[in-house]
Amino acid sequence: PELSKSKIIFVNSGGEGKSSEIYLSNLDGTQKEKLTSEPSDFIEPIFLPGGRKIAYSSNLEDIVLVDLDTKEKKVLVLGQFIQCGPSADGERKALVFPNIEITPSGAAVPSWEDIFRISLDGGKPERLTSDKIGHAEACPAVSPDGKYIAFVSYVPGRRSWKGGVFVYERDKIKEFNPEKPPVKILAGSVYSWSPDSQWLLVGANIDNRPGVYKVHPDGSLPTLVFDDSSLSLVGRPSWSLDGKWIIFSAAVK
Repeated sequence: PELSKSKIIFVNSGGEGKSSEIYLSNLDGTQKEKLTSEPSDFIEPIFLPGGRKIAYSSNLEDIVLVDLDTKEKKVLVLGQFIQCGPSADGERKALVFPNIEITPSGAAVPSWEDIFRISLDGGKPERLTSDKIGHAEACPAVSPDGKYIAFVSYVPGRRSWKGGVFVYERDKIKEFNPEKPPVKILAGSVYSWSPDSQWLLVGANIDNRPGVYKVHPDGSLPTLVFDDSSLSLVGRPSWSLDGKWIIFSAAVK
C-alpha cells in the first residue's frame, strides 16, 4: 500500500482462484473505489508525485499509468516479464522498473534481470544496468530527491557475498559493475525511501533479529522499525508523506 496526502492505494486479494484488484480510499478506509477490473494479479501500485496519477504492474506483464481524475489508463510497457512494482523518478518524469529478459523460445532468464527506465510519455524503455555475467539487479527504488537508486543485486539460484542491497548514484547507474560494486549496505530487501531521502526502508536480519529496518544511504545507523518475524509481509512497506508513519500489508504466520 502507499499513501498520498489524503488517499491510500492498495491491492485487495480476490481470494483463492480469483484475481486481485487495486482500490483507492480515504486514509480512514471510507469511500473505497475499485480502480481495476482486469483478470490479473496486480503488483505494488504507487502514487506519482502530486498524487493525481498512479502506476502499477501486473502479471499480465505490463506497466500501466492511470489518471485518477479522468480514469484514463495508458500502458507504458507491454510484453515484459516484471517481478516487482515500478518506482517513480519524479525529476525525470519517468518510471524505473526491473525486467527479466525472455529468450526467443519464450523462457525467462532470471540471471539477465536488469533495471530499466521509461518516460511517463511512453516510448522505448532505457536499460540502466546491462551486465551479462550471471547477476541480477531487481526491485529498484529512486530516492525522492532524485540522487540515488537503491536496488538488490544477487546471483540467481545460489547465495553469494555479492548479493544484497546497494545504493548507487542515479545518474551513474549505468556504470554499475556487480564484480566491482559499491559498498553493500546490508543483505536484505529494498522497500522504500523516506520523504526526505535520508532513510531507506529495508527488510533484513541483523544479529538474528529479522524485521523491517531503516538505514542511511551509506549503510550507517541500521535501526529496527518493527519485528516482522510473526508476519508475512505483502508487497513493500512505504512511508507517510510526513515521514512519521510506515504503512504495510501483512498476514499473521
